[in-house]
Amino acid sequence: MVLALCLALLGPATACGSGDEDSTTLHVLASSELRDMEPLLDDLRRDTGVELDMEYKATVDAGDGLTPGAYHHDLAWLSSDRYFQLRLKESKSTAKPLSTTTMLSPVVVGVKPETARALRARAKGGQVSWADIADAAAAGSVRFGMADPKRTNSGLSALVGVATAAAGTGSALRAEDISCDRLRGFRTGQKLTADSSADLREQYIAHQDRLDALITYESELLSLNAAASSTRSWRSSIRRTAWCCPTIRCSSSTRPSARRTTRW
Repeated sequence: MVLALCLALLGPATACGSGDEDSTTLHVLASSELRDMEPLLDDLRRDTGVELDMEYKATVDAGDGLTPGAYHHDLAWLSSDRYFQLRLKESKSTAKPLSTTTMLSPVVVGVKPETARALRARAKGGQVSWADIADAAAAGSVRFGMADPKRTNSGLSALVGVATAAAGTGSALRAEDISCDRLRGFRTGQKLTADSSADLREQYIAHQDRLDALITYESELLSLNAAASSTRSWRSSIRRTAWCCPTIRCSSSTRPSARRTTRW
């Protein structure tokens, strides 16, 4: 799935400062993966006059917490807005916030080089599918880390990828197509979990020697590859899910501040 970073400006912004009409604080409900953006927030405030006051939650939790018409934040900046869209659909709300794409990062299966070679050697045409990964996990040859699918977009995206591959219909996944046996086999290979992708990255550093693969956002794997604390490199393109689109959603009252933020 795509990392849908949904900076949703949902209510009136708060002016701050001494007589500076361009200085604004926006209260943001954000996916925990966005903690890595914090070093840039000071630059954003300096260049645009917009300060983002961030509250971090796992993506599914955050999406479930956005009640149409009863928002408690100015913005929602989420790894995926699909859960929020489901709530909008269920509420039959006609007041849909505007959105603007801000960044992209796919969910990938990062695999250590030796494991990648073994998977490709067994895969048809050397192209590893979600079904191949699920079978290897069930057989015990792939031990992976993945964030909690009940709370995170990356974990749920992986389960959808496995379920879709197992169904083999070539079309959108339906409830009747889901193979519980295939999903159970896949989950037997999971040896590490966390409440968020950011926490998963930190836990991996302490347990990397007992894992062969990591299912998370490509941006997280790139950070691990660049970190001195990660002693093993990853091949992060072994398998990708659909792309996630970071977006900004804003009400008309906060649109000027959101526009300055997205342009920056």
